Amino acid sequence: NEEGFEGALDQFAQFFKSPLLDEKFADKEVNAVDSEHKKNIPNHYWATWRLVSSLANPENPMSKFGTGDINTLKKDLEARNGSLIGELRQFHAKYYCPSRMHVSIIGNYTSDHLMQLAKHHFADISNEGCSVRPAYTGPPAFNANNTHKFLRYGTDGQPFLWLLFPLPNCFGHYKAQVGKYINYIFNYYGQGSLMASLKQDHGVINSLNIRPELTSASSHLWVALQLTEKGSSDPDNVITKLFQFLNAVRTKGVDEKLYDSLAQMAEVNFDWSEPNTNPMSDASHLAAGLVAYEPKDLLSGTSIISEKDPKLLQSVLDAIRPHNMIAAFAHQSHRGSPDLDQQEEHYQTKYSIETIPEAKLQAWETAKDASVFPPPALEYVPTDTTLTAGAAKGEEPEQVGPPEDEVWWIGNKVMPVPKGIVQIQLRIPKELVSAKTSAYARLHSVLVSDTLEQDVDGFLNCGLSYAFGFGGDSFSVSFSGYNQHLQKIVDLVVPRLKDPHFSTAQFNRAVTKIRDSLNDVSSDQAYQHALERLSALEDEVSFPRSELATALVSVTEADFRAYLNQVFAKLHATSLVSGNIRKSRAPQFQHKVMELLGAKSLLIDDAASSRVLKPTAEVTEVRVHNPAKSDTNSATIDVFHFGVVPMSRRVELQLLGMMLGEKAYYVLRTQMQLGYVVSGSVVPHGNTMELRVLVQGTKMGPDQVDNAITSFLGNFSTTLRAMPQSEFESWKKSLRTRLDVPTKTLGQEASSKWAQISSHWHCFDFKQQQIHAVDALTSKPADLAAILDEAVKPGNNRRKVAVKLFADSLSLAPADIPSGDTAPVVLGDISSTVKSTAAAGGLNYYPTAMDCKA
Repeated sequence: NEEGFEGALDQFAQFFKSPLLDEKFADKEVNAVDSEHKKNIPNHYWATWRLVSSLANPENPMSKFGTGDINTLKKDLEARNGSLIGELRQFHAKYYCPSRMHVSIIGNYTSDHLMQLAKHHFADISNEGCSVRPAYTGPPAFNANNTHKFLRYGTDGQPFLWLLFPLPNCFGHYKAQVGKYINYIFNYYGQGSLMASLKQDHGVINSLNIRPELTSASSHLWVALQLTEKGSSDPDNVITKLFQFLNAVRTKGVDEKLYDSLAQMAEVNFDWSEPNTNPMSDASHLAAGLVAYEPKDLLSGTSIISEKDPKLLQSVLDAIRPHNMIAAFAHQSHRGSPDLDQQEEHYQTKYSIETIPEAKLQAWETAKDASVFPPPALEYVPTDTTLTAGAAKGEEPEQVGPPEDEVWWIGNKVMPVPKGIVQIQLRIPKELVSAKTSAYARLHSVLVSDTLEQDVDGFLNCGLSYAFGFGGDSFSVSFSGYNQHLQKIVDLVVPRLKDPHFSTAQFNRAVTKIRDSLNDVSSDQAYQHALERLSALEDEVSFPRSELATALVSVTEADFRAYLNQVFAKLHATSLVSGNIRKSRAPQFQHKVMELLGAKSLLIDDAASSRVLKPTAEVTEVRVHNPAKSDTNSATIDVFHFGVVPMSRRVELQLLGMMLGEKAYYVLRTQMQLGYVVSGSVVPHGNTMELRVLVQGTKMGPDQVDNAITSFLGNFSTTLRAMPQSEFESWKKSLRTRLDVPTKTLGQEASSKWAQISSHWHCFDFKQQQIHAVDALTSKPADLAAILDEAVKPGNNRRKVAVKLFADSLSLAPADIPSGDTAPVVLGDISSTVKSTAAAGGLNYYPTAMDCKA
């Protein structure tokens, strides 16, 4: 906040003036970097990026290992008698100097005062020996000698085809925004498009993502294709289909009408952009912009197309061709193959590499297909941005129509923009909640997305969007964007929710896609697998991925259509309409959805709701191996339940969480070096509050980490009791500042009100009640320590849930119970059977009501 800003700025500036770079902390930081690298090793994306970039010219920065590990930061230095701190000091002296520095300060002050602050804190940094940041003049990362290569390597996950294309130097040509044009031609899903060809017509990919990277040292384009089984059986054919489209685009050349429409859409988006909700992000963006943009373009540099450059754009299109490509194909069948005769140093990826034969390159260069062609100009660029809606009075949304309809409206309340948001919740009957329903609902959302993809693409490229999903107890349907064409996308999408218009081929592809995703354990980190099990245990309507996959093993189209008829027979509907949409129109969205689904109204008492586990045992423990066998990381999550609490206790717990989170990170990660992924916090879970501490790493097994967490919490309680009241008051002030941040955007306002409406809590003054509770707080540090002790120390009031995910090499055998502690109820891995068995023994759930008065 403003009170602490200048002091924090001074500390920040000292890093650039005279950083400590203390030798005693060097090993800890090296270990932290190494731990982060170990976290990334199982990740397919990190490994692929490093593998392909390692082929770059050794004299180009792109070829270098970018994140570091214990070898590059310690062992290699020690082998040549080097000093890490010594090299860091030299690096700091050479590069952290005014001629290379750009400072961005954002605050609630005049620009003159901010400039004075910048001069006061940064003007005395020495510029001796400092040169201006040079333009890169070294060799390009890739040329004819290291392109047209094909790599093969193994993966534990789904098959991928990665393509890299070096591009002409685009750094500094930001006004042309060539990336917007390239993104559009690849991602467009209309008739004749690349996406339609690869995904719908030929069924060879599940997804396509591209990423233009336009840096000073290398401009290049990444294309990542997640392949279907059919696509992975013949990756050359996938590349052929890709170049059939790209050759047509390149032959036609730059489409001026398309370029103009992209510029028009970018200008509309910039004119009606809403404030960034994160000032840190703004400051970072502006600092980076000072390096790349002219001062007058700082705010718009990445947003608008101010100077179209067809010549540069054509040279980029000309570079996306077979002779200028590196292809990398990852498949499970490649694991352990003797043909993988090379190994990347840092990720230990075994691979093979070959030069693509000239005949194949020529075939791709000339590939043609009349059914694919360049995309047209944007169709739904908004032309009417008139602000027509009023706003609800007071803090609460207005309920429109009969109370039983549960239709709410807030209008253009925070920042008037020509956009609307429609959010609709459809709760299913209690008796339909099951792993099967959740699995079929996941299939349902994929089929809706896949079959609508081509029809809605024109809207999505013009600032409109829709979402359809399932949360265990209810469907959620939402629409957002410029309200001129909002009704059109609503009319298009809603009828397809009950009748997705899928073919047998699309149905089979969707089933395979979901099953493969559920069975692909390599794409998640250890802590994510642990969190999944925690959710499956603690959330009544959550189910483990193994059960969802099982439910789809033998699903048929007939089964799925029966599900559609059953699940939409009765629904409890609730909706919120926000933004530039008149109050009189608010009810029509929910009514139209219920009418088109043919659903009868369901009473709220008969509808499903997600309840949170209320443990009856003092300690409940889940012990399971990391399903990613090659991942050496373990994960431990300790959860301590506070239950449903009044507002006064809620803000005490928020205060406790703020203080504990900072300390947990410092002790468990920085001091003890238990892992790179470490967090500690008090979080809301539904209408309840929980203290959670999470650690992922390789240094200790979960039982040892559990003991370390217990020790930390005990020591933190002691520290808390000794905290001076003045420091405690500062924490209270900080909490109040966090709570009192004003709502800035339409999306923020809609989200906060929707949370209260969809949960049926209707605590619309929730933020104000929290602030009142903080102002009325009389607690002392010892009071919070007592709250913590009651929750975490052995005793009748402790309700602890621990999820321990062990690396495959570690034993699941229970550890000895610490003296004075209670033996846990061990559930093993989570399943519906385990939950129902535990329920018979006393597993219970908290009521869903919220206590929201101070």
